[in-house]
Amino acid sequence: MCHKNKLAQFRKKAGLTQKELAKELGVAQSSITYWENGERTPSAKSAQKIANYFNVPLEEIFEPYKEEFSLSKIINTVPTSSELFDSFRQLEAFLNEKKFTVQEFKDLKEYAEFLISRRNKIVHGIEDKDDSE
Repeated sequence: MCHKNKLAQFRKKAGLTQKELAKELGVAQSSITYWENGERTPSAKSAQKIANYFNVPLEEIFEPYKEEFSLSKIINTVPTSSELFDSFRQLEAFLNEKKFTVQEFKDLKEYAEFLISRRNKIVHGIEDKDDSE
């Protein structure tokens, strides 16, 4: 369930159009529209970018989303070890059935590393050296 928020209020106070804010945040203008209208919920990362951009606490803009961004809710979306093991077994069976090029295997490895990095950031607050901004 999505809710109204103060994003439009902050954007207008800064004298920005939706298009300008979208460009500043690196998102589509339609995302800004959806978020302002409460039709969709921004990701935790996008919400934090917005709060950082306006230099205010996250809750000041997205108070209705507070529960959706709670740490326990995020952690509960991270798969357990047994779920990961089952997924790897399914992936192994899938890979054994298919013929992949070297580049496709590299792409799969890169995606797996991305998922692991994202999980580490969410659960442990660990950032990869390459991700530091």
